[in-house]
Amino acid sequence: MLKKIPLGILFIFLILLLSMVPVKVGGTGKSGDILSGKSFVDRSGNLIAVNPGFNSIISLSAVHTENLYFIGASKNITGVDRGSIFPFEVNKKQKYDISKPYDVEEIIRINPDYVLIEPSMIPRFNKPLSRLETAGISVVNLMSESLEDFDYYIRKLGILTSCNTESSLSQFKRDIGLLEENFRKHSDRKSVFVETSERGYYTLSNNSLLYRIFTLSGVEIINPQKNLLQKDQEYVKAGFNFIKDNNRNIDYYFTVTGPGFLGASRNSVSQNSRYNSIDAVKNGNFMELSSVFFNYTFRIIDGVKEINRAVYGSEYSYEGDKKLTRELFARTVYNYLNLETFTVTDTGYYDFKKYNHLYGSFQDVYYLDKDFNDIETVVMHGFLKPFKEGETEFFNRKSSITVPDLEQFFYLYKDFNSDEILNLFKQLNLEGQDVFSVSDLLKILNFLQGESV
Repeated sequence: MLKKIPLGILFIFLILLLSMVPVKVGGTGKSGDILSGKSFVDRSGNLIAVNPGFNSIISLSAVHTENLYFIGASKNITGVDRGSIFPFEVNKKQKYDISKPYDVEEIIRINPDYVLIEPSMIPRFNKPLSRLETAGISVVNLMSESLEDFDYYIRKLGILTSCNTESSLSQFKRDIGLLEENFRKHSDRKSVFVETSERGYYTLSNNSLLYRIFTLSGVEIINPQKNLLQKDQEYVKAGFNFIKDNNRNIDYYFTVTGPGFLGASRNSVSQNSRYNSIDAVKNGNFMELSSVFFNYTFRIIDGVKEINRAVYGSEYSYEGDKKLTRELFARTVYNYLNLETFTVTDTGYYDFKKYNHLYGSFQDVYYLDKDFNDIETVVMHGFLKPFKEGETEFFNRKSSITVPDLEQFFYLYKDFNSDEILNLFKQLNLEGQDVFSVSDLLKILNFLQGESV
């Protein structure tokens, strides 16, 4: 004979049972919806209802961290993951490692309003993330699902931080539109192969963000089985035989290195005899790209420009009649020599002064400045020295280029000694000048590119 179950116990049992059944959030049935100016659904399907005003955030994704800075939400950030190294100011923030139990407990002690993660973290860090949620921390799972979805993702960051993102997004869309319009003008479109891993010679699938960025750059992408790829497949194995079979069709060969990519470095390409059979590499049409441009951040624009500049050359218009200032020197040398943009991917970089300059640390050059890449690349090559006041660094944009500045450039670029530099000035009728123009620099660059002293 069955005993009667007390009503109170039955009620508790039903509550526990229901709590184990997944429920669609807000009835949307779709992860990622923005429901209002104060709420949205994250990638885990959780309803995130935000109290307007200041919300403290710990970002456990370098992508989120970078975007928070770009939308002006740095003040909301109370901590970041150890992989967050850009922009330079982020190194002043407390850093956490979600795989370390001590750091997890420290986050719980601090009790931020939100901890930001991305979908790829869930299978890797399920246990520590569950610990945060159990402790009552609101874990928000965000990431753009496509380039077209980027604005929704940024708007969610804006909702979390009470920041207006419209200006940043409008500029981003304008830049994308202008790039697409400009790159349609290329009558002779170049074909490229993009190596994402040297192990098996993997390349882009046509479902990846990187594929989309390369198409925005006005190039044709060579990859196998274009119509047979899985929807969520980011990369596809090409194999070296595929590369050899398409050798004559490859105008440029790119490798992608940095976090998330295993493409061959420039050094490894020079040491691997296999690459000698690739015409594009032999002809110098090779470039190693940094992966920092190929995440869902505002620097996607820089990635598009970098690819296009490598393939089609710079379209920069030189201002020949202007006095040669440090900023014009950087801009001219960067574009004329088509320098690969210097970026930082090593999390330990900021602990060492390897280049007599800490990347991104100038007090008078902002990471949102249009010529940030020009200046940092030229300085990181050593072509211009920074000005220092103690440990503080300045670029001094408007200062005139001096003879010692040019001597520094000649020495590092062409390994010229003092006599060769003096001879160069004589040949170009620049001897005795203290003030130079952009035209003078172009005359020098033309000479250096065309012949030796």
